[in-house]
Amino acid sequence: SKNSYSTREKIQLILKITDDAGQPIAANLSASITDNLQVAPLERDHSIVKEFSLEKEMVSFSGLTMKHFTEYGITVQGKFFNNKKIPQETDITVVQGQFDDFTTVKTDPSGAFMVNGFQFYDTTPLSFQAKDQKGRPFGTIKLQPFEPPALLYNGAGIKLNLKRTEIPQRMLINFQIAKDSKLLEEVVIKGQKLESGRAPIKTYGTADYTLDGARLTEISATTNLLAGLQGKIPGLTVTPYWDENGVQHYKVRIRGGTSTFLGSADPMVLLDGVPFGGDDAGQAIAQISPAMVSKIEVITHANPVFGVRGTNGVLSIWTKSSAAGTNETTSADLSTFSYYTVPGYHRPTVFQSPDYENKAEDATKADYRSTIYWSPYIFVNDEGMAELSFFSADLPGRYRVVVEGVTLEGKPVFGESFIEIKSRD
Repeated sequence: SKNSYSTREKIQLILKITDDAGQPIAANLSASITDNLQVAPLERDHSIVKEFSLEKEMVSFSGLTMKHFTEYGITVQGKFFNNKKIPQETDITVVQGQFDDFTTVKTDPSGAFMVNGFQFYDTTPLSFQAKDQKGRPFGTIKLQPFEPPALLYNGAGIKLNLKRTEIPQRMLINFQIAKDSKLLEEVVIKGQKLESGRAPIKTYGTADYTLDGARLTEISATTNLLAGLQGKIPGLTVTPYWDENGVQHYKVRIRGGTSTFLGSADPMVLLDGVPFGGDDAGQAIAQISPAMVSKIEVITHANPVFGVRGTNGVLSIWTKSSAAGTNETTSADLSTFSYYTVPGYHRPTVFQSPDYENKAEDATKADYRSTIYWSPYIFVNDEGMAELSFFSADLPGRYRVVVEGVTLEGKPVFGESFIEIKSRD
């Protein structure tokens, strides 16, 4: 990297972190680069090196029970109550959106359950449903409020010393309206959704039999998909049985499917083209609401495309959310579900900066940025290296580069440097 650059020149900075012995170390960093003329630096009585006390807190936390578990996504917790308002152990189907995705979870004897791993921004609707041994919806689900971990900060408050000055700190204020601006009249644009031109969904190869989802709901009012399939697909038999705990299961067989090479004579189940439910076909199909189904395709013969798992036939279930070009909706089918709107991740705002190598960039617009570059997350690899890239603005002067963060060993790091910007003239 150079020590000086011209205005509107691409700047590339290489960051390198080493320990006291000169060995590279990995870290998570943030970086801010500002115009030193427009953003006056403040006296730094506080910094991450002085205030960060993770090592001390780790020592003081030893021997304590951690209340909050490690999360790998958004977590939802709740409790199930049967029709008598008594907590009960049962299986719950969890649907995200309008059957965009779903999963199942088992409650404990106190009715408590937890679903982890959701990934979404803003908010999303989640619907919950439990079924009794006859496949009928029953009971209610109540979600528990989310309790974020308490923020423990024992440091002193930061006070800023304000000074009055006649020198403007910004060459151009973002919300400043030009004198020659004109107010335009309101323009209303009306549009309509374009139908997708994708090919219709289909199973690998040709199915021996196809059952339309609309036909399925017309001839059967049951909420149990397995019960609805009885007598609708030639050669398909469904036999219910109960285990030692009184929980109902199903044996599913397709005519000719008798191989037990993998320990089960059940057919393979595909959900939207993806293997689903493992070797227990009956349990997998019972989790699916008939209202979700767009069509079911059945392959009764062994197909080498599916390998050994397809020896006993294949039941390929396509949901309405996967149907290309469909106008079907399933919102009414959620009437038997407990419905909640769950908050997700905050959608991060991308730091906007010009790219003068892009020909579509408006190069005639004046560039008086005060914050030249900002990134809250910069990962330094095992070699202790990271690279930043950005363009300088129109004003010559001096840029202040501040990088700070924490190494993977929990040690705070801080660095400061300056870049000289010269006029192209």
